Amino acid sequence: MRPSPDDSAAPAVIVYGTVSLNQILLLDPQGNPHGPLREIPGGEAFDTATALVGWGVPTLLTGTALGSSPERDHLRLLLNDPLVGLSRRRIPDIPSAVTSVCAIPISPNGERVMCGTGYAQATGAFSAFGRSCGVAGVGG
Repeated sequence: MRPSPDDSAAPAVIVYGTVSLNQILLLDPQGNPHGPLREIPGGEAFDTATALVGWGVPTLLTGTALGSSPERDHLRLLLNDPLVGLSRRRIPDIPSAVTSVCAIPISPNGERVMCGTGYAQATGAFSAFGRSCGVAGVGG
């Protein structure tokens, strides 16, 4: 287990970008959900920051704001896990923001499609195109 991150030390790297809730769903050969929905933190900034922390690089994660939604609440809970090894104190909570969600259906042969919602409305210094995935029960 990694020690809790300490925001007081100067980071070697500041990572800014997308922080999202990734929803992973395995599909059967007919394209129907097969197994439980798995939700994990994700997004380019989160993935990069956790890799750097894993290599022992002091890292500060900041990025898109988390809005007011059940997805935000679950993402916040996942980000606060000490095993993640990052502080979420620099990820803003803005009630009017839209929390980005990425639905990732995975076929039996491992093919996947990533379909996001909330990226175009992300509160931050950038905007991205979001689109709806259309897999029942995933991504809003």
